[in-house]
Amino acid sequence: MSKEIQSKAVTLRKTEDWLENATFRNALVEASPRDYNAIALSRAVLTMMKADSNLRGCTPQSLLNSVLICAQTGLLPGPMGMCALVAYKKECQWQLMFKGAVALAARAGAFGSVSCEVVHKNDFFECEEGSDPFVKFNRAFGERGEPIAAFCSIKPKGGGDPSIRVMGIEEIEKIRDQFDRGQRESRPWVAHFDEQACKTVLKRTLKRLPMGTELALAVGMDDLAEIGHGQHPDGPGLDDLPETPEGGFCNKDVGTEGLVCGKHSGRKVECVA
Repeated sequence: MSKEIQSKAVTLRKTEDWLENATFRNALVEASPRDYNAIALSRAVLTMMKADSNLRGCTPQSLLNSVLICAQTGLLPGPMGMCALVAYKKECQWQLMFKGAVALAARAGAFGSVSCEVVHKNDFFECEEGSDPFVKFNRAFGERGEPIAAFCSIKPKGGGDPSIRVMGIEEIEKIRDQFDRGQRESRPWVAHFDEQACKTVLKRTLKRLPMGTELALAVGMDDLAEIGHGQHPDGPGLDDLPETPEGGFCNKDVGTEGLVCGKHSGRKVECVA
C-alpha cells in the first residue's frame, strides 16, 4: 500500500472518530437550526469521503470546518445540491450551491420570490435595472443558442419594486476562471455551470439586500472559498475534542432536540440502545 493511500485511510478513520464524537455532534446540534439532523450530516459527509479520494486527502481540520459550516447554515451536502465539499489541494472548502442559496433566502422570510435564469441567444429577454426595474424572459423553443447572460430578480415580501441584477456571460466566465477550485471532474463549475452562474448573480443581488444570519454566513463563507482564503467558523477545533468519544455515541436520533444520548455518560462504549 502506498504512503498516499495509507495517509488517506488514516484521515478517513480520524474523521469517522470526530464525526461520531458526542462532544462534536452536540456542538453541531447547538450551532444548527432546531430541525437540523447532526447524525444525518455525519453520515452524509462520511459517504462523500468514501466516494471521493480527494476529500480523504484533505486535512482533518479543514474537513471539520466544512462540517461546522454545514450545521451553522442548516444545509446538507450531497445529492440535494444545497452545498458542496470541494477538495482544493489539501484543504476542504465549503461551497454554497444555488439551491442552498435559494433555500436560505426563502428561510429568511424577507423575500417574496427569487427568480434566476441563464439567458441564451435565442431566448426572449428584456430588462431594466434603473428606477423602474423589470425583467421579461421566455425560453426559446428548440435550439436556444449559446448562453449570453444570467439574471436575478428578487421581489420583496409585501410588494414593491424587485431588485434586479444582470451579468454578461463573459463576466461570469471570468469569475469561473478566477475562482474554479478543486480536482474533481464533478466539481460545481464543471458539473453545474448553469447553477453556478445563477448562484453568482444571485449572491451579488443578495448583497444589496438585508440578509438573515444563516444566509449572510453562507454567502460570506462562499466568498472566502472563491478567493482561496481559509474558512474558520466558530466552533470546536480538533484539539478541543477528546480522543475517545465521551459517553459513547448513539446510532439513533434521541431526544426532542436530536442531542446525542446522554444516559451513557461516563461509558466509553458505542451506544446500541
